[in-house]
Amino acid sequence: MATDYYTFDDLKNFDNIEKQKLSLYNSTELTNGFYKDFNSFKNQNPEKEITNVAFSTPEKITKIYELIDGKEKEIKKDEVYSVVYQGISYIISLLKTYSLRQQKEIMIFILQEK
Repeated sequence: MATDYYTFDDLKNFDNIEKQKLSLYNSTELTNGFYKDFNSFKNQNPEKEITNVAFSTPEKITKIYELIDGKEKEIKKDEVYSVVYQGISYIISLLKTYSLRQQKEIMIFILQEK
């Protein structure tokens, strides 16, 4: 197993060094689909392709659909960690949906209040 060595300057920027290893931060565009957990999301490896998403507000997802046997079928939101639809990422929780935007080197959650 290889050992990584870091300089003092590296340690000051350690978060940026680690982010460079993640597809989530290195991709120019996020991969559309649904992600069952954080690991699949950070590696931009969706579980399934989605065909449509229904919104009650611009930031709040109410339904997620996949294509099965030529027909749209709803995906249960409790099976989903994150959805990327039309290049925008949404983190799904039991209580709320959060859109996620990248600003410079960080990811920012956008909370949609009722």
